[in-house]
Parts: sequence; C-alpha cells; structure tokens
Amino acid sequence: MPRFTRPVTAVLIAVWASACASTGTQHTPATPETVHAAQLEQQQSLITRDLRQQRRVDDLGHVLLAVATPYCRGAVTVGTGVRFANVNSFPSSYEDAARAIGFSDTVVIVSVARGSAAARAGIAVGDRVIGVNDGTVPRGPNAAAQLARAITTVGPSAPRLTLRRGDTTFLMDAAGRHEARARSATPSSDTHVTVPADTVCGYNLIASRKDETNAWADGSNVTVTSAMLRFVVDNDELAAVLAHEIAHNALGHVQAQQQTAIDGSFGAIVDTSAAVRAMIASGATGRQPLDVGSLVFTQPQEQDADDVAMYLLARAGRPVAEVTNLWRHVAQHNPANVKYV
Repeated sequence: MPRFTRPVTAVLIAVWASACASTGTQHTPATPETVHAAQLEQQQSLITRDLRQQRRVDDLGHVLLAVATPYCRGAVTVGTGVRFANVNSFPSSYEDAARAIGFSDTVVIVSVARGSAAARAGIAVGDRVIGVNDGTVPRGPNAAAQLARAITTVGPSAPRLTLRRGDTTFLMDAAGRHEARARSATPSSDTHVTVPADTVCGYNLIASRKDETNAWADGSNVTVTSAMLRFVVDNDELAAVLAHEIAHNALGHVQAQQQTAIDGSFGAIVDTSAAVRAMIASGATGRQPLDVGSLVFTQPQEQDADDVAMYLLARAGRPVAEVTNLWRHVAQHNPANVKYV
C-alpha cells in the first residue's frame, strides 16, 4: 500500500462525517471565554508534542553522539543526556498552558536519553530538581540553562542533584493527564543522585517546530524539523538522518562550504547554513528567512557523510541495511529533489 494512502483516507472520512453531522445542527456563538479555553488546550497539545519529539531525538541521538567521538576531535565533551525545563522555558504567551500541565518556576527533567549514563543511574523524566551539590537550585528565567551548565562543568567530582520524584503528566493528552492526577499517590521522599556523564560530541540536538521536511547541521547543532519527524515515522530512518547530520558536523563540512542559494522546494533533506549566525549578528534575520540561504554540500562531502553515518549506525547497534528505506522514502516523496545517487 502506498505510504500516504492512510492519511488521505482519514481526511475523506473526517470530511464525510462532518458533512453528515452538520445537517440540522445549530451552533452556539463562541464567547471570549470559550475561545481562550480552546486556545489554551491547543497550546497544551503543542507543548506536549514538542516535548515528545525532543525526547525522540534525544533517545536516538545521544548514543550517536557518543560513538562519533573519533571524528569530532575538537568538539568532544561530557554529556549527561538530561534535558531540563520550567515554565520559563516556553514563550511567555504559553505560560498559562505550561502551568496548566504542571510546570512552575522550579526545574523539571523532561528528557533522559535512552541508554545514557544518567538513565542507567535511575534519573527519570518527571523528576523535579530540588537542589544541586547540596545547595539551592536555580529558579525562574534561565534556570534550566544554568542548571544544565552546572552539571556539565568538569570538576574533581561528579555533580549531585536532589530530586523529588514527580510524574510525566506533561507528556500526556488531556484525558490521560486527568486520570493520572486522579490516581496520584503520596509524593515520595527526596533522593540524592550523582549525575554521571558520557563522553560525546558536543553538538546540541534540536527538534524544531517547522513545517518544512528538513534536517541540517550548522557546525554546533543538529536540527530536525517537526515535519521531518512526522515524515520519518520509523526510528531507524530518523537515526540515519541524525547520523548523517552529525557526520557533516564532525567532518567539518559546514566550515568548508560557501553559502549558496537554493530553491523553495524542501522535499528532501537539505542541509542549511551555518552562516545563519552571521545573519543574526548583522540583524538581517528580520528581512530574510532562515532557509533562504543554505549550504548545498558537494557530492564527495555527501558521500563522506553517508559513509561515516553508516559507521556510526553500526557502532550504535542500529540495522544499517534499513538506511536504504530512508532514501527510497525521500525519493518517493519528491523525486525532483533527488540530487545524488
């Protein structure tokens, strides 16, 4: 069955059901209160989806960053595999929604990469951070970033966190959240955990809310759009995307390229430019979208990235034979954008 048959069928059924239900139905005019409630519910859904997508990227990407260290010699660092957030981690317009699903000024663990040393130590999503190294924990704006820096600072001893076991209702839909809170048990006592770290390539993994089927490396980050995450429903395909972009960073391809213009068709993976940071410094971002200026790597660079990506996938224990499915999937989605064989 073609890959896109099921969504199209679902849309047709939805349209048909809507048409049947609309006959003879009278609608109550929306009030400001009902509009606000609907907006709040949608914002909660977006936050939940974003957090789930970031966790998916972290789960697959952390091990790839670890096995890539032979290639990213100048970018090797320690990585805990832990990601934090509080209410200030979201846009101010989403504050009410974030609070409604359990976020506050205190920092909560929202992602623990599968297979990381932190996961093996028992650190879990939903844990609320109460203290750091027997002292107070940052609160309010920038608290999550401050805490992340504090536990990755190389010192004579591993950092320690005081954690209060929490829940993961912020990752659930509204119905699941309500049920979980209804049956919630008495809060457990605080625990002290030494935060272990892995040796990894120091590239930040980002799940970006963008509607272009795209992924790119900029020398410091690996970014995958939400549209790409929907496109690669298979985790082996997503791992191949991440490995390919990590390889571009590790091999120094971004620094070696010049900025060129590309067209507006993003049907395949297109690696966008590290020159974005120069655009930010010059203030040009207000006039030019991110993806207007992009790097198009040479065919030898793409081949090198693919070769290294296969090596990373093999070292991470992923089935390299499945990588062909990704490129077949990309070609079926938009044959005109297949540049290299």
